[in-house]
Amino acid sequence: SSETGTAESTGELAVSAHLSSSIQKGKIFVCASSYITTPQLINDATQPISIFVRNVTDYMNGAEELCTMRTKGLSENSLTTVKGTLVTFMQLFNQYGLAVLVIIIALIIWRFRVARRRAIRLTYNADDTRDDDNIRVAEQTAKKLAEEAEKAAAKAKKLANKKGDAD
Repeated sequence: SSETGTAESTGELAVSAHLSSSIQKGKIFVCASSYITTPQLINDATQPISIFVRNVTDYMNGAEELCTMRTKGLSENSLTTVKGTLVTFMQLFNQYGLAVLVIIIALIIWRFRVARRRAIRLTYNADDTRDDDNIRVAEQTAKKLAEEAEKAAAKAKKLANKKGDAD
């Protein structure tokens, strides 16, 4: 069988089927260590070493276009910085205004609950005086909280005016 390059009867290798050149082009990548293929370096696809290893693999497989696409990467799209009184107002509103707004809404809800309790109490037992002391204390507490909220709002407004004057 001279086609396969072996002599079946003698068991020797025949040199008549020797190929002097390869059918496909071959590429070899030599690296001094296999450490570049460990999970610590390859897991994050944005690390330079992992991009390099992937590009080498794609190039050796004949997919060079993937190398250029991968190295383009994503650029950081940062926000533009804006200055002025609107920015100062929004900053102060986020810091103080939202807290004051939550307190005001909580006080309104609390007052509705007190009024509802009082209406129920008056409807079913108008002579009951157990809640009068509690209501009086609660009203005083609500008044103090409202005063503190007004002070905080005035302080925020004062800070906004100072920052607006500084710009």
